[in-house]
Amino acid sequence: MTYPFTRTLTEGNTRQDVYRLQYALNAVGRYYLISSCHCKADGILGPETKNALMSFQAWDNITVDGIFGNISSDHLVKRYNAGPVAVWGEKPLDQVFQS
Repeated sequence: MTYPFTRTLTEGNTRQDVYRLQYALNAVGRYYLISSCHCKADGILGPETKNALMSFQAWDNITVDGIFGNISSDHLVKRYNAGPVAVWGEKPLDQVFQS
C-alpha cells in the first residue's frame, strides 16, 4: 500500500485526501467505538470533520489540535490498518476515492 496522505490537512482543505481522512475516521470510529469520531464524507474538512479528528486525537492520546499532520496520520493509518481493514475488509486507504 502506498501512503495515502501526502500533505498536512487543516480546516478548509478539500479533495480526495480529505475524503480518505473522513472515510478512515468513520471506519476507525465504528471499529473502536469512538462515538464522537464520525463525520460526513464529502471531501471538505469543515467543523464536523475537525471535531471528529480532534476526538480521534484525544482518544489516541496525541496532541489535540484539529490538524492532520504526520503524527495524526501515522496514528490513524496504524489504527485503520489494525482494525477496519484487517477485520471488516474495508478498502485500503490508498484505494478510497470519492465516487
